[in-house]
Amino acid sequence: MCFDRKSKTSEVIQSHTIDTGAVGVEAQTEQSIAAPLQTVQNETVTKTKKADVSAATTDASVSVHSKAVERTAALRKTEETVERDMPPVYVLGQSIIDINSYRDDIIVASDEMEDVKNKIMMLQSFLSNPMPPFAIVPEDEAKYKDELESVKLAMAMMYNKLLTSMDSWLRMSYRLPKSTITTVRITMVRNLKSEITEEASLFAENMTEYRRSMIGSPEAIKGESKTWAEMLTYQRSVKIDLDELGQQPELLGGATSEVMKIHYNDKDLYFKQEDETYVGTLLDMIRDIAREFPGLDEADVEGFRSAMDRELHAPVEELGLIDEGSRYEAFYNLYYKKDFYYNIDTKNGTPLEKFVASIPAARQKTFEAYFKQVYKTFNQQGIAEQSAGIAQGKNLSRRNVATSRMASLMGIGDMFAESRTAVIKVNGKTLRGNLMEDAGGKDITYVERHLQARYSATAEDQLLILPVFDLLCGQIDRHLGNYMYLTGETENDTTEITGIKCIDNDMSFGCISLDKAKKPGNQLKELTRGSLHALPPKFKKALMSMDGAFLRLMLMDLLDEDELDSLVNRLEKIQEALTEAEQFYKQNEAKLSRKRRREKEDPELIKLEYLASFRNGTAEKSLEFSTSFSSYILPGLKTINSRIKARKKEVPKELKKKAAERKMQEQEENKQLKEEKGKK
Repeated sequence: MCFDRKSKTSEVIQSHTIDTGAVGVEAQTEQSIAAPLQTVQNETVTKTKKADVSAATTDASVSVHSKAVERTAALRKTEETVERDMPPVYVLGQSIIDINSYRDDIIVASDEMEDVKNKIMMLQSFLSNPMPPFAIVPEDEAKYKDELESVKLAMAMMYNKLLTSMDSWLRMSYRLPKSTITTVRITMVRNLKSEITEEASLFAENMTEYRRSMIGSPEAIKGESKTWAEMLTYQRSVKIDLDELGQQPELLGGATSEVMKIHYNDKDLYFKQEDETYVGTLLDMIRDIAREFPGLDEADVEGFRSAMDRELHAPVEELGLIDEGSRYEAFYNLYYKKDFYYNIDTKNGTPLEKFVASIPAARQKTFEAYFKQVYKTFNQQGIAEQSAGIAQGKNLSRRNVATSRMASLMGIGDMFAESRTAVIKVNGKTLRGNLMEDAGGKDITYVERHLQARYSATAEDQLLILPVFDLLCGQIDRHLGNYMYLTGETENDTTEITGIKCIDNDMSFGCISLDKAKKPGNQLKELTRGSLHALPPKFKKALMSMDGAFLRLMLMDLLDEDELDSLVNRLEKIQEALTEAEQFYKQNEAKLSRKRRREKEDPELIKLEYLASFRNGTAEKSLEFSTSFSSYILPGLKTINSRIKARKKEVPKELKKKAAERKMQEQEENKQLKEEKGKK
């Protein structure tokens, strides 16, 4: 039977949900879990202070509590004066930095939002506690029955209190005047509430399933400890029983990189078991990976290891051509050589090159496959640790899931190939890993063959969003080869790039700051006023409405605490940069004529003028769009300028139309008010 989490009902658990009004039941429950919860509450006090993030504030130094009441009173007294004195662009309400942003600050800093964050941190703290040991035989589960029942009750209570606090915030926010950011945040909280409601309803059932699946597992046999957060990973996974579906997966890839192609919900999906960065040195790696290649000659392995050891540790003068700065060069060059065993200077070559050249022809094919797997593993470890800030032994596949989930939360899920954690039952075995959709589309070689391809407005927006989103995620390995191009045909039968679909997101969410992310060698680029200002308004609002507590709640099953801390820090820095950029442009635009000011506020014109400045070389030099635009991807300057000219003609018409619509709406509202008064 297929047991996909999404196919189950989302009703609240009847046997474990705690009614906040039922004092007797709650008191009894709290007494049964008093000890673990006291620890949770003590940890929460410290963690909450650390995790408090003001997502829409324009002044990072403002205290969360101390000025909320003062600002509320001040707004009521000064709102009319402020709106009268502000430039028309603010009155039009087209900027995310407008008078209503102060109301957002009050909402973010409210007691209700503080309570939501506290409940999130309490949940996180509880889930960081260790689980009882996994029983090797099912009968041993009886020893942990009382503890497991207490956890069920504790989680039901904490889920219920979190949902209640979200309801309180929503009720409070509905009563306040809505700004653009507030509206986005309300939607975000409602979506989070929906996810948590379903999660709460399934926790007890999934906990039982998880422990059953772990009995007798390799982790249990090794005596590895797990936290309740690991159970949450299982809880949020897609669960598919291929045995009961009578389906055998199609195996793709080689022996060391096996991918299963399965058919589920009328889709072809790809499952790969969880992978982690290698723990150990290159010399350890050479021996360990040899075990994955049956039939590999032991002398070849030891010869490879000895040659590599000399390259790494021998004195420079002994190695001849190799100096300290290029000890891995032979390793790198051999991996990329098409003629692996030829054109090697056996007289003056490096120890590694000489050894490879000496391998008998009968063993060359096997050794080459083995050698390249060692290089891939070594390269992956180096990029993850040194560039992305992902420590040895950390899970990589979950970072694809984190990227997909975060993109969906921010309203750009269609830019990324959907990826979810999954538990697959096949041939009597339970496998955990990553389930991915087929990205589709065309690769960069297709784009290179269609240099005259047109880019839709959607594709241009996505290519502007991508570098900023990757910077937020700490994705250091985005390049032209790891996103696909969705295509269509225009009216004159020319190719049009309609959008992009990103893949290979596993080098992300490490412990990396913005400054470290932009170091040479990484693909992440500088945040500039121009690139931030050119972002689509919808994505700006999503960035400013995002909160660190929300991110922790949604990603706590995928990332470690230090990785979540780094993510929240990057979010805060980007929010500060975006706020500063918007204020800078508004100050400059206040000096312009009313007509030009309105043009400068139009999102489409902002984007086109930015593309034009990049195309003619006047864009900020610190921004290099190597991951998005290049000389053949960008439309020609003549085309961009013609689009700018056409758009300038449309802006006044659209403003006039919107003004007429607002006037009609006001007239309709006044009419309804008169009718209601007449009835009274």
